Amino acid sequence: MKLFYDIKTWAMDRLKGADLDRVKVLKLRPCDMVRKDHESGKDAGRAWAHTNHCEDTICVHPGFDTGLDPEHQAGVLLHEIGHVLRPGDEKEADVAVRDRLGITIEYDMEHGLQFIGASALKQIQKAVKKETKA
Repeated sequence: MKLFYDIKTWAMDRLKGADLDRVKVLKLRPCDMVRKDHESGKDAGRAWAHTNHCEDTICVHPGFDTGLDPEHQAGVLLHEIGHVLRPGDEKEADVAVRDRLGITIEYDMEHGLQFIGASALKQIQKAVKKETKA
């Protein structure tokens, strides 16, 4: 999934030390456990993605890239990266992203999902394009 690699590349350019080491090894993979959570309707946030199930991996619903718009995909992925940066509760993950990467994760309360604004997503994509050209 290109968006994951764009976000990972962008984040790695902004992190140092142990934070960089934790994000550098991250992988993304479809996960049957996430699919089952999604189908059961429980815990809306974990119904699309989670971490700490498989080492160095963000597990996502098999339909993640077609079931969510890019702003929600980016918000969910960044939130999961936040869990890698600062293990803890949901708020701590969002604070880690804000403090270490400068992005504020917002919540779509109707769906209980994280998202970032379209302008923030464009900034990430623009930065990655610039980095890959250099």
